[in-house]
Amino acid sequence: SLRDLGSSSTAKTITVGQDANGLTTITVELAFGTTYSGMQQTMTYTIENSGAVTVSTTLNGSGLPNDSYNRFLRVGTDMILPAGFENVQWYGNGPVESMLDRKTFARVGVYNSTANKLYYPYMNGGDTGTLTDVNWITVSGGKQTALAIAASTPIEAQALHYSASELSKDHPYKMFPSEKLYLSVNYASQGTGSATCGPDVLSQYTLPYNKTYSYSYTILPIT
Repeated sequence: SLRDLGSSSTAKTITVGQDANGLTTITVELAFGTTYSGMQQTMTYTIENSGAVTVSTTLNGSGLPNDSYNRFLRVGTDMILPAGFENVQWYGNGPVESMLDRKTFARVGVYNSTANKLYYPYMNGGDTGTLTDVNWITVSGGKQTALAIAASTPIEAQALHYSASELSKDHPYKMFPSEKLYLSVNYASQGTGSATCGPDVLSQYTLPYNKTYSYSYTILPIT
């Protein structure tokens, strides 16, 4: 379904090349099957000798079939890290979660937390632990090499023991945290609105299909 469209993507083409600085680039054009062939996404990985990898992605869904909303819930990428990553530090809005239309309360700073603390068990399930306007975020713990994500333009991030799809389909009492860490690095997620007892999300806090989304970030192993 559109809720988790990226999980069904396949690589249409993979091209290895070099950029203007002589760094290796891997460009992947994604395909989303016949039903969602109107979705276009390209990802480019630029690899440095230091081990840093810059991920750049461009997405456009203007060719997707119309539905009730014609908008994405989230534009982003997910990484699954092995057990051991628990500590989370970030430079951005905090000290707790915020959303695209719920962040005027937050203050920009350097904050520390854990993947367990960033999860809030909303009664009906749903998204949680979203960090907005993030300039960089690190995850560490145990004997694992720490991982940092840095972005020149602020991004959105999550570091939880639950995947986004798990959060959206069940009640907290039915859910059990994984030892793995689900690290999401996003362009944005749409705002929450107040449709249960009021208006839908305001248009400026939505992610319509008919727009091109481009963003990039760099992954760095750190000690």
